[in-house]
Amino acid sequence: MQDPTMISLEPMAFDQVKSQVKAKLLERKKELEERMKMNPDPNAIPDGTEEDLRFAERLSVGSQYERDKRALEDVDYILGKIEDGTYDGKCIGCRDLIKTDRLFASPTTERCKDCQEAFDKSRNRLCYSRR
Repeated sequence: MQDPTMISLEPMAFDQVKSQVKAKLLERKKELEERMKMNPDPNAIPDGTEEDLRFAERLSVGSQYERDKRALEDVDYILGKIEDGTYDGKCIGCRDLIKTDRLFASPTTERCKDCQEAFDKSRNRLCYSRR
């Protein structure tokens, strides 16, 4: 029995998945851009203009800004692949199709669950071995 969360290679079915992924990405992009407008880059705030902004708050806002900036770059990257026709919904590790529920939950993902877990484990091993 075929896993119902796997996408079909039929062009129509995949086009529907791409369309839904694109809609989720555009929604996420709008959300990130709005949040970044409300919380501008703290490094761009000239010293002395916000005297009550403590250093710790500045770091916290900076961290969130940087996370949002990276997330927006990921969204733009996948949107670019969809626009130029190179998006195929396949894992960059094993080249199997990524389950649709995973794509819908995290539309910027480029790895299937198994390859992502293996990637995270290898990255963690590298981090711990450097200590």
